[in-house]
Amino acid sequence: MGDYMEKSGKLKLAFYMVSIGDRLEALELFAGSISIIIFVGAIFVNVASRQFFTAVASADEISRFAYIWAVFLGTGVGIRHHSHYMIDVVRGLLRGRAAKAADVFTWAVTTAFVLILVIYGFQYARITMSRFSQPSGIRLIFSTICIPIGGIAMLYFLLEQAILVLAGTDRKAVQDKLRKGGGA
Repeated sequence: MGDYMEKSGKLKLAFYMVSIGDRLEALELFAGSISIIIFVGAIFVNVASRQFFTAVASADEISRFAYIWAVFLGTGVGIRHHSHYMIDVVRGLLRGRAAKAADVFTWAVTTAFVLILVIYGFQYARITMSRFSQPSGIRLIFSTICIPIGGIAMLYFLLEQAILVLAGTDRKAVQDKLRKGGGA
């Protein structure tokens, strides 16, 4: 009975994590899409203004900032879908315990890297809080705060992966059960 209760608690936590993760992913995809639209729009304005008028100095900068946001928001989604940080050729050759060990190693290294990214990302954002970009006068924190924000989302998805492994299930199975109206 104790094993069932322990597994049931882990499954319940997995359901909560996936449910929140789905919302976080949707938010990241929405914000990332807006970033890409701003990126493309700023490049269009930059090119058109150079061709027909005087170049708009801030358009280049805005496109760069939007691109940085899109990258850091997209990385969290990439981690959630296991599309980063694994060399598929090597992983494809591994079976059994070796494959599990490679997965654990990849998860641990990725988590350590993301923790460093969040810690130093906050420090970097704090430094840039009172600094302005030269051509446009935009506060640099608007471009640097995406580092820790994206890192926190990455950490959430890494924690979600760990909970799912401990619960003995996967994200798709939990999402299917949630769609059918079930729970843990």
